[in-house]
Amino acid sequence: ISLGVENNNYFPSLAYDTITDSDFIREAVYSNDLYFLFDIAHAKVTAYNRKINYYEYRDSLPLDKMIQVHVCKHGIDESKGFAFDAHDFPDEEVIQELEYLKANYPVKYVTIEYYKDAAKLVKFLEEYRK
Repeated sequence: ISLGVENNNYFPSLAYDTITDSDFIREAVYSNDLYFLFDIAHAKVTAYNRKINYYEYRDSLPLDKMIQVHVCKHGIDESKGFAFDAHDFPDEEVIQELEYLKANYPVKYVTIEYYKDAAKLVKFLEEYRK
């Protein structure tokens, strides 16, 4: 079997300081000869909540070991001032990010993490497959 490590999303708690740190994730992947599962929304949430640049954070992860990408749009709770993994329908920006990742890294699997409207998901999957 192929084992992978997924990047988590950061929330302001000590538990997330380490688990979302790109050095930690790289060490876990490379030291154990694992694959990397990149979750776009988790990375966007982490960048927003840690107040760091998304692209710098993304590029500091072990993308050369990426085997799978999770795709959906994150949300931002303006009243609380933090981002969260909303599992919203992927917008054009998210799809462009997916296309960039597929073109530049060894992605084999894509999972669309959207569950709010089955018909909309099926239509998207049919169109995207083309």
